[in-house]
Amino acid sequence: MLLAGCGPTASDGSSGASTTGGSTVETKPADGSTDQEITYLTSTSPNGVTVQSPDESCLNTVDASQFGMDVGSEDNTDAFNLVLAYCAAFPNTKMVIPKGVYRFNSAEMLKLKEAKNVLIDAQGSEFIFRDIGLFRLSDCDTVEIRNLVIDWDWDYYRPANLVKVVDVGWNYVDFEFTEVDSIQASDVVFETMNQFDPDTLTPGCAGGKEYFLTQLTTSKVENVSANVLRAYDMPILGSLNAGEYYLVRNYSCKSHAFDTSSSQNITYRNVTIYGSPGMGFVFGMGSGHIKLDSCVIGLRPGEENKRRLSTQADGVHCLNTSGHIWIENCDFSFMGDDGTNIHDNVGLLTSSVDSKTVVCQSNLLCEVGHTIEFLENSYAPTGVTAVITGKTAAGSDSIRLTFDKELPDSIQEGCILKNTKYDSSYYYIANNYYHENRARGILAQASQGLITGNKFFRTQGAAILVITDIAQGLWSEGTGVDTLTVSGNTFERCNVGNWTALIDIHTSIFGQSSEYPVMKNLLFENNTFIDFPSELFNIASADQVTIRGNSIQNPTNLLNGQPSRGGIRLQTSSNITISGNTYHASAHMQKDCMEPEVLAKVEGLKVSDNTWKE
Repeated sequence: MLLAGCGPTASDGSSGASTTGGSTVETKPADGSTDQEITYLTSTSPNGVTVQSPDESCLNTVDASQFGMDVGSEDNTDAFNLVLAYCAAFPNTKMVIPKGVYRFNSAEMLKLKEAKNVLIDAQGSEFIFRDIGLFRLSDCDTVEIRNLVIDWDWDYYRPANLVKVVDVGWNYVDFEFTEVDSIQASDVVFETMNQFDPDTLTPGCAGGKEYFLTQLTTSKVENVSANVLRAYDMPILGSLNAGEYYLVRNYSCKSHAFDTSSSQNITYRNVTIYGSPGMGFVFGMGSGHIKLDSCVIGLRPGEENKRRLSTQADGVHCLNTSGHIWIENCDFSFMGDDGTNIHDNVGLLTSSVDSKTVVCQSNLLCEVGHTIEFLENSYAPTGVTAVITGKTAAGSDSIRLTFDKELPDSIQEGCILKNTKYDSSYYYIANNYYHENRARGILAQASQGLITGNKFFRTQGAAILVITDIAQGLWSEGTGVDTLTVSGNTFERCNVGNWTALIDIHTSIFGQSSEYPVMKNLLFENNTFIDFPSELFNIASADQVTIRGNSIQNPTNLLNGQPSRGGIRLQTSSNITISGNTYHASAHMQKDCMEPEVLAKVEGLKVSDNTWKE
């Protein structure tokens, strides 16, 4: 049937297209039918990111309670999976969840698969989880989830604890678990320890320390009192001091709140995550045209003294997508890792089998039929592409790839393989608040980005990291960045751990920097930088970088403030312009920081009209 009242009508009575409130509205046939039309709303960001969402006025409203969802149930997994199955079977659905607190206690995922033109409105409902069965969206198109709160049941199981070192002996350390009245040794796994500021109880501090896995082994853990545990024979005993605070995590990442794969035009609007056993929002497997609007990741109000962690890992992680990523009006804090990471994976060629077959790292996501571009070890292009005709495993961390043609002799061990199917370019990150999280604010590892109007506060590491990074046995992230604008943002008290420069731009290929300009056409304009301990910029492997019209203020004496505080460090780069920036005079920042430090091989450097304002 024709959905009455849906979409615009042209003067001749036919369906047409129009622009309303900045959104393009267009009608399309549904499921190949000629008598039914679906209406979509398409929004476009200032830098060309597009996302399509359902037109609510054209959807058929369904009440989720008829599928058995019940605020009195201990586990709504089966009932909500029926809800999602209905949404997948019936396009053009607006599923309304009666407002309430719904509990979930299953490892079974909440699966939405092959849904089209669906809006799920939770009306402010809360979903509380005790197991890893959170949201999984796959092969969907034009889906919006709105007005939903996600949380972990911390009373059931605490995935992390803020501890205070109260005593260190010759073979033991005593930890007070500050957020609880009692704790049992069996409830704690020392997988990671991240030092917190003792005054603000936020991630990172001057001289802050972190420990992982084998550094945290113990021969025995026992109670000294109700909320104090004694751990024996930790390898890190000699570096711990009474009075220090650490976040102890039982695990780093298990299951993400929203895991979206092979999907297009996905919107999360007014979705809040107070707790997740993994990351917050994950997008991969070619997903694209993604929007996060007015979403929150952070501590549950009123429980700040009971927990100091929101997501176990990244807030937003986009990998191997088809790009068009829009993040606006969001508030992200207290994540166990980076605020937002946008990148595509690559693979390092480790050996050649024959003229058509190579072995590479399994980090490369690829399948038969995909086209691979070969890069030199420096990321410089080789001009060689080939189509995968065969793929098999080659050990636990490698894959064997056969191609449709012979590869030239220049393609050898050390070359980098890039899958052209995935391209996370085009992202718009605007008017968000990134604050008080472990690690970095934003990892911008893809092209055509606009980061504007955001506030960054107390990130543990760099506020913005622009990088390609290949680390043996860990990750292979980034394909280079061409065109990135960072404008009109405020950075206050960021990089508290002084990990790197406040804005860090470089390559790391097994720890080595590339001499090829992997990062190109970067603009940092009209930003305000306040109270950071480190250099303002580190720039390497870059070309055509402009830093202009920014305000640099360091009025506060910081314990870990460096002599080079506020400076710009350059190496292996070209065509760098630094102009029209204002440095506000301070006893805690030297005037010569206005002159960039050139370490090696910098050509085309232009420095002009920068001001030291008394």
